[in-house]
Formats: sequence, structure tokens, C-alpha cells
Amino acid sequence: MSDVLMLLASKKYESTHSLMHTTEIVSIFSIFPNGKILSCDRDGKLVQWDCFGEDDTPEMIANGIKPPIFIPPGGKIMIGYCPTNPKEMKVWQLQEDGAPINRNKLSHNEEITCFATASKGGSLVATGSLDMSLKIWQADSGFLTQILVGHEDIVTCCCLSDDERIVISGARDHKMIVWNVITGENMCTILAAAPISAVALTGDGTVAFSSTEEGWVEAWSTDKGKRLSMFNTHRPIRNLITSFEANRLLVHLTGCAQLPILCLHNTPAAAQEATRRRSARAPSVSSITNEPAIGMSSASSINEVKKDMASSSSVTPLLGNGSQNQSKGRSTFDKLERSKSRTSMIEKDRPTTLTNVVAPVQKIQYV
Repeated sequence: MSDVLMLLASKKYESTHSLMHTTEIVSIFSIFPNGKILSCDRDGKLVQWDCFGEDDTPEMIANGIKPPIFIPPGGKIMIGYCPTNPKEMKVWQLQEDGAPINRNKLSHNEEITCFATASKGGSLVATGSLDMSLKIWQADSGFLTQILVGHEDIVTCCCLSDDERIVISGARDHKMIVWNVITGENMCTILAAAPISAVALTGDGTVAFSSTEEGWVEAWSTDKGKRLSMFNTHRPIRNLITSFEANRLLVHLTGCAQLPILCLHNTPAAAQEATRRRSARAPSVSSITNEPAIGMSSASSINEVKKDMASSSSVTPLLGNGSQNQSKGRSTFDKLERSKSRTSMIEKDRPTTLTNVVAPVQKIQYV
């Protein structure tokens, strides 16, 4: 009897295992709040999993979807390459039950080399191609809104800001172009020293990052095209991922097991994010001085925030070797060391913060 049960269990494992991926997984996305996970392998097999399921049996399996795929937050649509035509991409509608439904397609005259959507989700999709053009599409309808032409070689990478007002594109002609999505205007053209391999953009679109095949990472201001800082990784770079305020940059290197994290100090995006966060908590700013916030007008709260920001923005940045830079407000790259965790840096700065608080003078009377 036990031998029969073991045989049935092994056959069940083989049938379940055959439904899983048999080649390298290229893309994986989680869909909240329903707890679903979608993974796609190199052979074009798409598998849907339930995070809270009792076993690892897939809920749905579909074929014919070429990775990499992208699923915007919300999990309603999925964007991926067409396996039969490299000049096309497809937008699928994800279903509660069953395989995705093909909704519309995006096409170029030549092979599509890259695509991008807003990191927090949006209505637009940008695609770059061997035909040296960048196109902007409406994801829901597949309607073409802009054709952006300005590169003289293959477009290798692109990125959209969170508000979908700015899109940047990089190409093998050493150029990174900042475009206005609404008007299609070329806002500025930035020339690098080598073909551009990856680009990234802050959420507000104030700072753009570019990486070259020679391993250089450069930070740029999108309004004037001014270079803010640069860093050499000494390895080819595959991809860049930045935080909203650009103070952390994740660098995906080619042929390297390490994943460097770069810190960029004194960025325009950091000032924008600081303003947003401080304005959200403006009523409680007066609690720093241990004074009640009741009766404090909104105008005085804003003035206090502005004074605090002006004093904090005048801090001299630290370079990678720990020395102070004489030019105030200059953006500089710094490699995040493993020993310098967020907790250790907070503990290190805590005594300095406490010494800045002026304690009330107490009068002691001796008898």
C-alpha cells in the first residue's frame, strides 16, 4: 500500500513539475492585492502562481509570450514582445481566470529594441527601434501619439517619468535626448563619450542618468542638460534603476556577480522630494522645538519649512574618500559601503543632532 502511495505521489510531482518552467526565467512580477505572481521564461511560457496557495501548482499557463514582459501597478495589462515578429509588441489584458487576451499591438518599421512605461503605472508606452525612432503609444487603445526622430543610430534604451511629461532616449550615436511627451519637442540633447547602454529618470523628471558601454555612469539635469556628476564602474552596464529622489542608484553590471549601489548627494530631485515630504507634515514641524502646533498658521509653517530647507541645503557634500568638497551644493557620486548601513549612519549622526538642541537654562538655588 505504501509503495502505491509513493508511486502516485511521484507521478503527481512529475505532472506538476512538467507545468513549471524548464528554461531560464527572464521576467517576474507580483500583482497586488490578490497575491498573484506572473513569471515568464526564455521559451515564452507564462505561469501564474498564487502566493497564498496551499501548494506550488500553477493557476494558469500560457505560451507564445516573448520576454521581457512588464506589468504596470494594478495588474490589468501586460506588455511584451511578439514572438513571431520582432517589429511588433503586444498589449495583453490579464483575466481573473484564464489566459491573457491580446488587446492591441505596437509596431515599428524595424526591430523593437526597448520599451518603457512609468514606474508607478500610467497610460503611455514608449518604444525604441532599429529604425532610429522613438514612439509614444496609448497602452489601452494602442493609439500612436508621437513619433520622435533625432537619433542617428539604433535607439538602445528609453525611460518615462512618473508624470509622463518627459521621456528620454539613448542610442548608439552617443546621444541621450530629453523629449517633451505632449509637444514632441527636443528639450535638450546630451552627448556622451561612448554608445549609451541604459538610461534612468527620477520620478519628477529633473535628473536623468545615462550609462555607456565603457562603464561610465553620468547624472544630468534635464532642464539645461548640465552634467551633475559621473562615476566609472570599469565594467559594461546593462541597466540602471534609480530611486524617486535620485539619492540611490542601482547598477546592473555585465558579467559581474555584484550589484553596486551608488549614492548621489545634493540632487535637484532630492530637494523636490524634501519639499513634498515636508509640506505633507508641515503642521507638526513646530514639534521640533517642543512647542505646541495649535494656533500656528499655515503661512508660518511654510516659512519654518523654508528656513529649515535653506539651512539643510547649505551642507557641504562628502566625496567618496570622506573629504569635504569646497564647492557647496555640488552633486557627487559616492559608493554605498556594506558596513555603512542605514542604521549605523543614523546612530553615528544622532549625537551631533542632539548637540544642536539648546536646552533651557535652569536656575539652581543652594540653601
